[in-house]
Parts: sequence; structure tokens; C-alpha cells
Amino acid sequence: MRFKARTTKASVSFLVSLLSPLARLSETSYIKIDPKQLRISTGGGEQSGLKCFTEVSLEAIFHAYKIESMQGNQILVECDLNHLRSLLSSILTAMTPSSTCLLKLAKRNLYPVIVVEKEGGDGVDVKGEVPVRVLQVNEFSNMLPPKTSVPDVQVVLPPASNPTLRNVLEKMKGMAGHVYVEGSMSGDLSFSSMKDGVAARVFFNGLKVAFQDCKASAEYQARHNPRNSAPQDDTTYKCVVKVEAKRLLEMFRWQIPLQKWVTDSTLCMVEDEMLILHCQLPVGESGTDGTGGITFYGSVGEIDKSELGEEDDDDVEEAEEGEDSSVA
Repeated sequence: MRFKARTTKASVSFLVSLLSPLARLSETSYIKIDPKQLRISTGGGEQSGLKCFTEVSLEAIFHAYKIESMQGNQILVECDLNHLRSLLSSILTAMTPSSTCLLKLAKRNLYPVIVVEKEGGDGVDVKGEVPVRVLQVNEFSNMLPPKTSVPDVQVVLPPASNPTLRNVLEKMKGMAGHVYVEGSMSGDLSFSSMKDGVAARVFFNGLKVAFQDCKASAEYQARHNPRNSAPQDDTTYKCVVKVEAKRLLEMFRWQIPLQKWVTDSTLCMVEDEMLILHCQLPVGESGTDGTGGITFYGSVGEIDKSELGEEDDDDVEEAEEGEDSSVA
């Protein structure tokens, strides 16, 4: 079994940014590498109820690589992402524009490790290793994203370059244990929390929506309502889910480290089942020569309709299109 790859300073910077939010989710994660893609499955632990699945094209992050195994040239390892991120961060600090970074799977005292080494350029040479556990590739079938029902609502979020939403969710986390997320296929989206008679809410309107693979799409209507002779995309669909505030904040921690890489992020709501956040990642030095994605899956709580009492207008600070309001 062999894996060896070389990459640039820009790609190491991307990897450090990518691993920063993922490493928070669990002490143990799983990395699967094949000739085309790198996949990371993480979640559970202290953040039980939140899982994340990441896919990135190998060609987008490595300018040269070689992978060999008796399992169809595929490798699966169990790894501590926080240790890997810390090592890559140290390598990044030492790299110059002319440096390269070598990553390889090796053995130290009969135990497998991922070796990371700075090559070339000026400055200090840095080399380190992270212990891993090699697994059978077929075990990855137990680490795939959870199966969910077709989303009721899919709303495209404002640009990731605006991290205000993450800041608002940080404040809501300190205010209440849960946040109510409500969206509609007409482009409305709100996050609200309530405690001891005090309510806070951030509201967006005029957002883009994604009808593909959604209950509101004409295709879904045609399949499930054959009596409708002229199905159309339905903008009246609405959905509200109740999410643990800590869990929701973890789903949005990517906004600061990955804001310059994420091009689109879509929030998918499955009533009484799941809140899904998908972030599209064009990666590589040009920002367009490869694609990838991060998808967070957060379980939701059962909603007692009495929890969703009417709120006064004074509790709502409405934002302009593409922007959000702040919570004092």
C-alpha cells in the first residue's frame, strides 16, 4: 500500500482552512483516498447529532500524486484531524512560494503514519507525522452520509464573505438552548431563539432557492401527483425545524476559515428530520480548476407548536436582500 503526494503552499493553506471546522466535530475522523477524490467523514463525539461529509478532487489539491493498494487503489485511514491540521499549519508557516509539501503514508516502528514534510525553498525544514489506523475500504460504507427524505425547502444563503450570520448564531447560542430555522421556497429565511419571554430573530428575504431535488419542484409534483397535468415549481412550500443552538453554530463555523473558497452554500430543510448545509468548494490555485463540497447533517428536535408563539414586530430587525440583521 502506497500513497505519496506533493502540493503547493496555496493548497496547504486550503487544507488547513478545510480541516479547521471539521476537526472540531470529533476526535476521530475517516479519510478515504482513491485515484480521483479525497473524502472525509467526521462527526459524533461531543457533537453527537451532527455529521459532516467532505469530497475534494485530488487534482485540485495535489499537482503530483501516486496511490497504490490491493483494494482497487483505494486507501481508508482513521485519523485525528486536529493533529493533522496542526502539523499542516506548522508546515505552512515554514513554506515559501517556491516550497512544496510532501504527504505520504509510511510506517514508523511498524505503525502506520501520515508523514508531512516541507521541501525546497528557503527557511527552516519542517517534518512531522500523524499516527493513523488503516482500515478495510469496504468499512467506509458505514461512514457515508445519512439517508434523508427529500427536502421540503432549499434556500441559497448569502455570500460566505459575510460572516455576520455566524456571529449572530454565536449570540443565540448564549441566549437559548435551541434555534428555530424557518424557510420558504419564496426566498425567506429566519433564525430565531426565545427564552424567558425574550426573543431574538435574524431574517433574510429575496434569497435564491433551489428547486432541484426538492418537494417543491415541478418534477417532484409530477411524480407524486399524477393528476396534476401541468405541474410547476411551487413557491408556497414552507418548513420550520428546531436545532440545538450549539449544533447549528458548529454547522456555520466554516464561514471564517473557508469564506474565500466557498462559492455557494445551500440550506436544506427536512421537516422533523434533518437540517442539511451544503457548501460548494472550487479549490486549487486558480480557484476554478477543481471542485469539491462539504455537507453538514444536523439532526433536529420535535417541535411543540406552542413553542412558536406569535412575536411582536419589535422583535424583528429585517435585513436588506442578501444581508442579515444583527442581534443586540
